[in-house]
Amino acid sequence: MGLKLFHITEYAESMFLSPESQREATHPWVIMLASSLWLTVVGNWALWRALFKLPEFSTATPWGLVVTLMLMVTCAIGLLLCVLNWHFTLKPAITLVFFLVAFNTHGLLVQDGFLNSKMIQRVAQNPPEVLRGLSSWRLFFTVSVLGAAPAIWLWRTSIRRVTFMPNLVQNVSFILLLGAVLGGLWLIERHAMTALFESQPQLAELISPFNTLGSLAQNLKGE
Repeated sequence: MGLKLFHITEYAESMFLSPESQREATHPWVIMLASSLWLTVVGNWALWRALFKLPEFSTATPWGLVVTLMLMVTCAIGLLLCVLNWHFTLKPAITLVFFLVAFNTHGLLVQDGFLNSKMIQRVAQNPPEVLRGLSSWRLFFTVSVLGAAPAIWLWRTSIRRVTFMPNLVQNVSFILLLGAVLGGLWLIERHAMTALFESQPQLAELISPFNTLGSLAQNLKGE
């Protein structure tokens, strides 16, 4: 009877707590790093396309500046995901960011506009009309590649379960680490970055998902 109970208990806990499943599962920070890199390199394609179209990039590409900006965006997205890195929120939060960035990329590449607060209000007020206006094979392709494909990978990946206190300590540690890296990169290229965004202020509106988050924050502040 005791052996039977042991097997039942072991089976019930094996999905999340057994040492074997924990060893095979992927650590949440690997998921966050991979997601941040995908969102930076692929999800911000509109930013990199606009950057390489600048006149100063026609003769020679300042790869140091480009790589630094990519790393800064990766760190910024990583900081955002740190706040959302909890067992029951990580997958839904990253999935939401995947689709948000996918819709933004489509809007920036095709319609010259990202998903801002006014557009979100229009969707909330009249979803069928807005969705009919957005329907196209290009939207379907972009959302499938940038949103659905990584979301399927994410939900098919087993993520290691981390208890509350170790998870909190890891989150705080990585927030400090990513913040330090982000600050260091800014100090290294601050003059070039300042000159770039002062001469091309529209580039800031191409950085997803912070363009949408900034628009929502401004809307809330205005209210």
